[in-house]
Amino acid sequence: MSIFKSDSRFNEGAYILVCNRIEFAGQHRRGEFWGTPAIINKIGWFASAMAIAMYVSYIDQIMLNISGQAGSVILPIVTTINGTAWVLYGSLKPKKDWPIIACNIPGIILGFITAITSVIC
Repeated sequence: MSIFKSDSRFNEGAYILVCNRIEFAGQHRRGEFWGTPAIINKIGWFASAMAIAMYVSYIDQIMLNISGQAGSVILPIVTTINGTAWVLYGSLKPKKDWPIIACNIPGIILGFITAITSVIC
């Protein structure tokens, strides 16, 4: 299923989104552009590292909550729910999606701790 079809509106250098992967017009075999498994795997682990860095920033909010400067409880609750949904998604796929699982486990833990400390402290 193509979102963009190659027609007169696209020149030969156009990018086409086909079945959740980017292809270069005229190169429709998997692995000829960004779709190589090695590149996709590296992008996945890089995105995972960035997500973990985002979740680690909750440690500062946890410390502020404990010191008496309580923050909002909404964002950490939504973060916990979002992380749980992504971990379930990555775990329940026929082939486990480890970058998705690995990067969202810290979001569940730190989001939950942040929510608890913002309510208790």
